[in-house]
Amino acid sequence: MEGDSSFIAALTEAIEQRRRHIEHTELPTLREQFVAFHASLRSLILVLVRKGLIQEDPYKLDQKISDIVMAEDTAFSDSEVAVVIGVRLSQLDNVLEYANNYVEFTVQALDFAQLKKLTELVRYVAWDDLRANSPLPTTQAIAVLMGRLRAGTDSLTSGILKSALDQLSDGCRGIEEQLKGVRAFQRERYKLNLRTMVFPKLQEGDSLTANHPESLKKVRALFSQSGMDGPFIPELVSEVIAEEFGQDAAERREETLKRLRITTEARKTKKSTPISLRQILINAIRSLAASSRSLDGSLERLRENAAIIQGRKRSFGTRLREWMNKVVNRTPAKHIYELEFMDEATGTRHRESVDLDSFLEKLHKKAQVYGGILSKSGSLWTKMEKAGEDQLYQFINKELGDVHLIHRRANAFDTYFKAKTTREEKRRLRGIKIELTTIRNSIAKASQLKHEYISRKEEQEQLKKLGIETE
Repeated sequence: MEGDSSFIAALTEAIEQRRRHIEHTELPTLREQFVAFHASLRSLILVLVRKGLIQEDPYKLDQKISDIVMAEDTAFSDSEVAVVIGVRLSQLDNVLEYANNYVEFTVQALDFAQLKKLTELVRYVAWDDLRANSPLPTTQAIAVLMGRLRAGTDSLTSGILKSALDQLSDGCRGIEEQLKGVRAFQRERYKLNLRTMVFPKLQEGDSLTANHPESLKKVRALFSQSGMDGPFIPELVSEVIAEEFGQDAAERREETLKRLRITTEARKTKKSTPISLRQILINAIRSLAASSRSLDGSLERLRENAAIIQGRKRSFGTRLREWMNKVVNRTPAKHIYELEFMDEATGTRHRESVDLDSFLEKLHKKAQVYGGILSKSGSLWTKMEKAGEDQLYQFINKELGDVHLIHRRANAFDTYFKAKTTREEKRRLRGIKIELTTIRNSIAKASQLKHEYISRKEEQEQLKKLGIETE
């Protein structure tokens, strides 16, 4: 082989630097993008279910996901839209949940096959090209549903819908771009392994030609003897042959090193113009406000589930007391429930007494407030636009605590109702698993942005102490 050790050394160093950059910078961002993408999908599913445009998959919880396998995307009749799209979005939801919880976002785990699966996952629906004449049946049907949903819907739903679709579209493009970057790195790493494990086995004086069948056949035989991991990829083998034996081999090698360096520099340049600290806090507040529809959905379902229990036949004595309370104008008895929850910090179980009516009232108010923030309307949004950093920080801090408590209690109520109802009553219960997951994801995203604000703020303070001015 005509390659020299200096090029191999330079290429090895460039790939190692690129690997560290991907592991420490790009893959954490990629994971965050997948979480945000999943949360946006669930918000959209929730709106479609609430508006009666799709039906919930009754077998959703029975699906056992152990790999990224996409649902079929075959054509179906107009009469089947509600059922088929409900099932397909449910399957997409489950596969995304599996990807976020079980897929390792490491260079070692994201091989060519896994990168292809992740790309197909975010591209199952063409979110950045939703149109009624799409050649993809599922995308086409969702585009039609979006048209129906936009027609005459309320401002809150419109805001949630636009936000979810924008985030899915941006997320789809952003994730695909990140995956392309990782794939480009894996190609160069694969080619380096060919250079160090396969091509040294060539006989002295052997010469190969790119894309030539005999040359590829010879390298394939050496590949099988080398013990190199992964499939034999003729395209990349031909690239190495061209870079080692072609007439423009030197230029091709330099281009390979330059491509690795430019990618790293471009990433650094992109990160050198961060958004303002104030905007980070506003983004955190809006991320939390994205739970508005889920809060409202939880309210409706918990109220319905409570009515099932409260609607049971009551004894004569209970009915007599209720009648006497009405006669003497007493305040109706509160619906106090003894709930059990797990303390995430200590791992211990605790009990608390919660007034259901007060809790549902708080849910209602919070959903309304967040709806206004999401649609950028109302007096609170006007105040937020004028608020300073400290006020915004105090607000997101308080709201995170409030929503975390709401999530914990809503989850406890859901568990309580499922445990206290009879088999017949259980059939009438409506779970809030999707709503709880969406609320949890909103909390996680808002918390992440809050911590980013704190980190950036501390960094600025340190620089000021050193006499370095920051913008």
